[in-house]
Amino acid sequence: MHEFIADLRTRLHSRRPTCWAGSKTAGQLSDEDEKELGGAIADFVDDFGADFDEKGDPVEAGESDRVNVS
Repeated sequence: MHEFIADLRTRLHSRRPTCWAGSKTAGQLSDEDEKELGGAIADFVDDFGADFDEKGDPVEAGESDRVNVS
């Protein structure tokens, strides 16, 4: 769990630094920033660790459908 949180923080700070701007100035995220942050977290979850299909077999990179962001 520690590795997951550390890697997530690193990715968000390096790839989505604008998400945090609203929370620092207004004390909360705008709807747009919240949506962007949710998408960034979903992308990270999908990329983190190995992916397996419903049978437990490994899937190729980019084939995972675990995370469905609507």
